[in-house]
Amino acid sequence: MIDLLRQTGTALLDVLYPPVCLVCDAYAEPLCERCRAQIRPVPPGTELPVGLAGVLSVGYHEEALRAAVLKLKFQRDAAVAEPVGRLLAGALRPHQAEWRADGLVPVPIHWTRQWERGFNQSELLAQRVGRSLSLPVTQVLVRKRRTPPQVGLEAVARQRNLQGAFAIRPHATVEGQRLILVDDVRTTGSTLAECATVLRDAGAQAVYGLTVTFDL
Repeated sequence: MIDLLRQTGTALLDVLYPPVCLVCDAYAEPLCERCRAQIRPVPPGTELPVGLAGVLSVGYHEEALRAAVLKLKFQRDAAVAEPVGRLLAGALRPHQAEWRADGLVPVPIHWTRQWERGFNQSELLAQRVGRSLSLPVTQVLVRKRRTPPQVGLEAVARQRNLQGAFAIRPHATVEGQRLILVDDVRTTGSTLAECATVLRDAGAQAVYGLTVTFDL
């Protein structure tokens, strides 16, 4: 009886408030079939950022996937993290046995930026992946200083911009751990490389990268 009432209530809500795609607003599931069809997968073998043992991205930074990232990051639509996080989990699942990760590490943003945005988009994505794949999310990294946006910078300038920007949290330990950095966009890989350097210097055994998009 309780299950019947629950199903009836859900059906009624769907009538009153039809589900919409969080990217294109079509009446469909949170990420509709048309938007998913626009995702162009990134083939294996792309150049690894320095210090990483492996890297995965769901797709290229274009069309619906790019729109989803921008909506999450700049329009502060936290709901987008749910369907996009499922895509991330799907990309990682076939590699779990090989990577043997002990946990997920969201790439941190500066506390002032998190205060402005209301959340760290990488943390939301990592939490969704962690729930799907039973991996703990460990926030062992902190961003020590607020850096200018990376958009528009060349590779060398990106590296210089991030030097010394990250550190291990006080009392955190990563000794001997295999960790996966989670971020929204990978371009030159400078952010992942800088975070990986910090983790490896602190004793991490291996560091991998997982991002939503790869921006050529």
